[in-house]
Amino acid sequence: IQRHIIGTDKLDSPYKMIAADINRSGDITSVDLLELRKLILGLYTELPDNTSWRMVNSDFIFVDQLNPFVYNIPEEYEIFNFTESMDIDFVGVKVGDVNNSVVANLADANIDARSARNFSYNVIESKHEKGSIVNLTFSSDELSDVSGLQNTIKVNEELAEIVSFNAEVSEMSTANINNEKLHEGILNMSWFKSDSWEESENNNVFTLVLKIKADAYTSDVISIGENHISAEAYFDNQVGDIDLEFRSDLQTKEVLSLYQNVPNPWSESTEIKFYMPADEDVVVNIYDINGKLIFQQQSTAKHGVNRIVLNEADFNTGGILYYELISGSSRLINKMLLIK
Repeated sequence: IQRHIIGTDKLDSPYKMIAADINRSGDITSVDLLELRKLILGLYTELPDNTSWRMVNSDFIFVDQLNPFVYNIPEEYEIFNFTESMDIDFVGVKVGDVNNSVVANLADANIDARSARNFSYNVIESKHEKGSIVNLTFSSDELSDVSGLQNTIKVNEELAEIVSFNAEVSEMSTANINNEKLHEGILNMSWFKSDSWEESENNNVFTLVLKIKADAYTSDVISIGENHISAEAYFDNQVGDIDLEFRSDLQTKEVLSLYQNVPNPWSESTEIKFYMPADEDVVVNIYDINGKLIFQQQSTAKHGVNRIVLNEADFNTGGILYYELISGSSRLINKMLLIK
């Protein structure tokens, strides 16, 4: 819709134009973008001036294919003498869906053109102390390549609360988020570039100011919300996924790090995280209190934060256990408590 308004990529059918007329005003303007954004962010539960679907009589011929709003769009069919079976056909137009990606029923398939590229937010992985106020800056190396973003950042409410949101990138403000959700630990965001967008010296997108409720690492506190806004990055006419990449503090040398498992003590499952300064093969060993090897996992770890999950069913013994991370000539060890 944005590209249609600025004239770089016009919508190519009258039905797409009807879908883009969010406020049902008979034209397509930036007001339609604002109304649609409010719906995406959750500020609206339904469009105030339109319906979710518009049903256009399939027999209707658009006089001007480039302007379907010249004449009233017929969305009703009157039957004056109903004496036999009749087939009355309508074209269903999902308001806001200008790429025909809506899944209207079980027979439909999602036809979004998924990009092979992903968009990654880069966030510094640090350990935060209870009671501290921290600024988490979300940046990205792909910022100049995308035309827009939408996603939800979820903050673990047991570990932290959102104090404020600060936009860092050009043309982003509090109008791009749902302020009403921040107190729930939910950042709903929708942002797109205009033709006047200017690249900044850094790749910062936004900063979240958090109050830490309990000692925790950054990767424990924040995540991409899966049950809110669909996380999507837009590369030209393709849609890419969005993820979080946790990096060590750039002011210090990147080193191999092994974190305390969470939860600890544990009885059903626990997660061990470790930070890799580069892609490399690793081995994770688990020993009992007597030093006997009771578990081993080999894998190729990626640069950044890596995770492995341990399940109680994999162990015949409980109590104090030691977990070891081996990478090249480096060996790190920590202990945990398995309650059986």
